[in-house]
Amino acid sequence: MVDETKIPALASLDEVQPEPLIYLNPANPTFNMLDKIISFDQAQSDIYALQPPLIIIGSAGSGKTALTLEKMKEAVGDILYVTRSPYLVHNSRDLYYAARYANDDQQINFLSFQEYLESIHVPAGQEMHFREFSECPD
Repeated sequence: MVDETKIPALASLDEVQPEPLIYLNPANPTFNMLDKIISFDQAQSDIYALQPPLIIIGSAGSGKTALTLEKMKEAVGDILYVTRSPYLVHNSRDLYYAARYANDDQQINFLSFQEYLESIHVPAGQEMHFREFSECPD
């Protein structure tokens, strides 16, 4: 609940010194919301418009995670987010559910690559060596 008595009144808008926006794409009137409002640049918008599956490659800070998380919001059913970095798993989960985002049509797992590998059930039995494998009939 906002206590409006704690908000100072302004005599005019000239008193306001707004902080400039970091980036607002003039060609794209839409925005996305993770932990803050996001305006994709043209390259990011083009990637966002692509249909999965896709691989996004870019440098640190290029928006790969934001694009992926926003694209995940469109998916329904079982969704798996896997990355090599345990830190990024935690950070991505927090970003995805920021602003109390919820989607009852999704069941999402955020896993590091190591956690993903550990979740794979290996059937009981004996390891097959390459020679045995290569001699198996088609």
